Formats: sequence, structure tokens, C-alpha cells
Amino acid sequence: MSPSRSRGYWPSCLKRAVVARARAHAAVEQREHPISAHAVFAAIEAKRPSDSVVVLEASSHASAMHTRMQIRSPGGFYYAGVGGIGNGLPCAVGVQIANPDRRVVCAVGDGALLYSFQALWTAVHYKARVVVIVLDNQGYGVLKASGDYLGVGHGQPGLDVRGIDHVALAQGLGASAYRVEALADLMPALRDAFESQGPTLVSIAVDPTIAPLLS
Repeated sequence: MSPSRSRGYWPSCLKRAVVARARAHAAVEQREHPISAHAVFAAIEAKRPSDSVVVLEASSHASAMHTRMQIRSPGGFYYAGVGGIGNGLPCAVGVQIANPDRRVVCAVGDGALLYSFQALWTAVHYKARVVVIVLDNQGYGVLKASGDYLGVGHGQPGLDVRGIDHVALAQGLGASAYRVEALADLMPALRDAFESQGPTLVSIAVDPTIAPLLS
């Protein structure tokens, strides 16, 4: 291929790849069940206040969050380095208490949430306006993907987390809570959560498919 042709060839390939990926994501977002993480973050982006703060502790879904959401202001995004689990919800509560005029969105995996669920009581006690989005894939997705990447699989004990009622736990701590299992129920639940003046948890059943670690 001549240099003159190659200059147009590779940008054209890149453009086609970007368009194909966008179409694939759009198709997944419209799927009613299981709900994709892309659909969740697109819905959050549509509903959250423009000055809200995002705290992320959902490693399996970080790529979807960065694809579907924009951070528009300083101090608008918090994400701990890889290696620790359980920081997301306590961080979100602290950020909101320190910034009482800003709504905080905490996107957390169901596995990571179990390390510090009791921080929701603190949010209730201090009336912290935190919207906790639980991406419930019934397990430690990133650890399963890591096991596959390392060639040891993901059949080890403790990686599946099933049968936990996040709504009942949240309500037991005094917070409002919703469960979403169908795409049609997602936007109404988010609307109610962002209208609340106290902490609210929205537990969403998301696609449990294990994506390759470096996808």
C-alpha cells in the first residue's frame, strides 16, 4: 500500500471500528434483561445533577462508566487505586458530608459493598444525600476475570455472592431503597432516588457475563 493510500486507510478503519462499537453498545443498552452496565451509566448520566460527584468502586464496570459519563467539574470524580476493596461507600458518604451542596453518586459492585455496607447507617444519621447504585452481578466479577486471565479459572470458593437482599439491608439501616431487574424500571427508580433528600440505594441486576480482564 502506498503512503498516500495508507494515510486515509487507517483513519477509515478506526472510524468504522468506532461506529461498530457504538452500534453494539446501543443494541446492548436497549436490552430489557439482563441490564447492561452501559445502560445503567447512561441512565445515571441522564438523571444526575450536572454538579454531582461520582464515586466509583465497580472495577468490572469502570470502562462502561468512563464511556457513558462525563466529569464536568473539579472534585467531581473519586476512584481508589486497584488493590483495596470496600472504600467506595464510606468515601461517598464522606465526600457528601464535606460538600453538602452537591449530590453524590456512589456506583459500587455488590461484592465490594459487603465490605462496608454499614456506612449507609452513617449516611442516614447525617442525612447525607448519597445515591448508592449497586451493580449486582452476584459475585466478584473482576476477581473472576483475573482468575481467567491468570489461567486458574474462577471456580474458587467465595467468588459468587448470591441471595443477598440489598433493599432489606438498606431499609433496615433507615435508608430508602429500590430493586431494579428490568430496564423499564430503571429510570423511574433513579428519578425517585435523585429526588430524595436523604440517602437512597438502588440495587440493579446487571449482566453477570464475565468480560475479559483487558477488554
